[in-house]
Amino acid sequence: MIADVVLRWVVTGVFVACSGYCTSRLVIRGGRIEQFNLFAHLLMAIAMIAMAWPSGMGVPAGPQVVVFGLAAVWLVVQALLARRPWMKGAHGTHQHPIALWYHAFMMGAMVLMVVMMGRAGEWIAPTAVAVAAIFAFAAIRWIAAAVRRPRERHCVVERIYEVLMAAGMASMFFVMG
Repeated sequence: MIADVVLRWVVTGVFVACSGYCTSRLVIRGGRIEQFNLFAHLLMAIAMIAMAWPSGMGVPAGPQVVVFGLAAVWLVVQALLARRPWMKGAHGTHQHPIALWYHAFMMGAMVLMVVMMGRAGEWIAPTAVAVAAIFAFAAIRWIAAAVRRPRERHCVVERIYEVLMAAGMASMFFVMG
């Protein structure tokens, strides 16, 4: 939960935008693997919206850990198999193994966040700050990618989505630290 009301609304807006992007991509295109990945990211954005609000603390942790843990494993498998000819084009624009590893890390970070929510301990703050720094760096890298290699309009929109998702994750972990 985010105590600062303004930041709570900003983060909510970020994840509502991310949810809208995932929903629009689910509706308009993609193979089954890409649709599964988008659905996992949609669930993640919705969970992040809930986590930002006091009422979100009542959402059971167990199902979230299972869903995001399985999504992380699924993305690791895709990253390991990404260069196989039969996987070509299966992930949409996340075909590159590095992008798949990044998204696997993001889903794993969701599991970590769910586990850390409402807990106390010496490891919470340094872990949260470290993960926040990783996502802040990722947001900067996505901005650089958008500026350096603007291709088709949907790629720019996707990079904006990636920036928002990484910045939102960084914000949530930073607040926990």
